[in-house]
Amino acid sequence: MKTTCYILCPLILVLIFLFSYEPPIPKNYGKLDLDLYLPNIQAQALIVGFGGAEGGGSWTSDQWAATRQRFLDEGYAFLSIGYFGTETTSAELDRISLNAIHDSVQSVVSRNNIKNVALIGGSKGGELVLNLTSQHAEFSSAIALVPSHVSFPAHTPWMNTSSWSLNDKELTFVPASFTSLVPLLKGLLGEAFKVMLKDKKTVKSALIPVEKIEGSILLLSAENDEQWPSTYMCAQIMNRLNDNAFQFEYEHIIVPGDHSAPLQRFDVIFKFLNQQFKSGPTHTSVSSLD
Repeated sequence: MKTTCYILCPLILVLIFLFSYEPPIPKNYGKLDLDLYLPNIQAQALIVGFGGAEGGGSWTSDQWAATRQRFLDEGYAFLSIGYFGTETTSAELDRISLNAIHDSVQSVVSRNNIKNVALIGGSKGGELVLNLTSQHAEFSSAIALVPSHVSFPAHTPWMNTSSWSLNDKELTFVPASFTSLVPLLKGLLGEAFKVMLKDKKTVKSALIPVEKIEGSILLLSAENDEQWPSTYMCAQIMNRLNDNAFQFEYEHIIVPGDHSAPLQRFDVIFKFLNQQFKSGPTHTSVSSLD
């Protein structure tokens, strides 16, 4: 009995510390890495790209060179935003300032006489896109690949701060629970997020108010997502939009495959972009791709 106490008591104290300790505001809070790509013609629309939990300037990599060029060939300007994990930004995905991102995008828009702005991001970047567009009416379209319907914790060892902040205040988030630590420590991320989402009270308070978005929405989820339940979470977003009689086009496409599978369906994304900038608001229901 004493041996068990010697082992468990320090562990419990460590866990209590991790869940109660609030780290200081991250170094380089509010700083971003911006890379703007312009087409040969006057761009009428700007696509703003965000990476996910990998950090850095994902969209500036050689991996995405062909996709960036296609945006330019279609007549879009493209802005890559690195919001953490670079030399000049916060080291971790922790309390990222939505205000800083909004102001940076608006500065690019005003300097380049842009009329419409669409945001695109995957995974945590999709979570960011939905939060940004729900808070700022200037953004006219949201494209979120394997996103969440709630705000989740920061990617820090203690996971007790929000991923995002607005007006220097943290957005409410679904916290990591003691029970979610077990699958998390085993590397079972999908299971950990499912456990976190069982707390209906915290989920309700952390829901992203997608009904406030002033433009069209495209959601792509992965049917066999091992990272988190993206198809379930996208379905929750669609339900919220339906319940609020959302007036703009909104579509959820389920892509067969794992968490990264939707990255192979940019044909769907370009079709959506070209249509949504040219047509009025319509309502498209859930569909799947074989």
